Amino acid sequence: MKNTLIHREVLILLAFMGAILLFPALIQLIIAFIYSFWNVQPGPIMSNVIYLLPNVAMLGIALWFLHLDQWDFASIGAKARKIFPGLVFTILALVGLYVILPIGTALFFEPKSLYVTAQTIDMDYALSFLSTWVVAGVCIAFMAWGYLLNKTYSVLDQKMADHWKKILSVVLISVFFTLLHVLRFQIAKSTSIGFGTVLFVFLYCVFCSYLYLRTQNLFVPAFMQAAYAFPPLGLTVGGKLVLKSFGFIVPMVLLFAFIVLLAETYGIWGKPLEFEKEESVASS
Repeated sequence: MKNTLIHREVLILLAFMGAILLFPALIQLIIAFIYSFWNVQPGPIMSNVIYLLPNVAMLGIALWFLHLDQWDFASIGAKARKIFPGLVFTILALVGLYVILPIGTALFFEPKSLYVTAQTIDMDYALSFLSTWVVAGVCIAFMAWGYLLNKTYSVLDQKMADHWKKILSVVLISVFFTLLHVLRFQIAKSTSIGFGTVLFVFLYCVFCSYLYLRTQNLFVPAFMQAAYAFPPLGLTVGGKLVLKSFGFIVPMVLLFAFIVLLAETYGIWGKPLEFEKEESVASS
């Protein structure tokens, strides 16, 4: 009976992964097929709708499987009260990005070798910001960390040590996350796919998984994913800057350490912002 139950749960996990790979990609292909009949580019509104549809499909699939497993939002760290501290976390991380990197690189290179630039605030910016931060980031988080990470953790051998289950779960979903993004990039033909891109997507998923497990707040990786997809400000190279040099690597390490510090101290500053007792995440 136990083996039958485990096999059922594995089949559900595989069905979820298959649905996530198939339906959002199918939506992209249908949209691309429709637009192939017109020699025009979609406007700002339609561009954002096209961008959001596969993400909304992923959210719908994730919610259906959450219902199938009878998991509520509290069990995956997605209660509404966690939205504000998740946003605060990401804002602090962005402050670190826009302060630590420019100042850090200025210590090794000439001043203003890297500086913060404001983007043009127009309709396209507003639509892209809202669609990414309000919808897409949340949809991806429910799919990747809300369901897939927790489900993967739940089907692994119960005799395995807890920390190894978490590590293996993170690695497995990061591989899937990367495959999903490569597939979407290929269909959209909007992003060049090289080894560097693939490696960065994989490592960023690993990092967001760590943030989720440490904060038990689904909106932390949701907004961190949104910040990666659509950063509110820009970083411009104004002088000599060598990415593989000691002078750039050190500020990057400091930025990484700052975000880790935010995650490790979340229980001190983040939990009070939730205004409720500590929740238990399914994979914690």
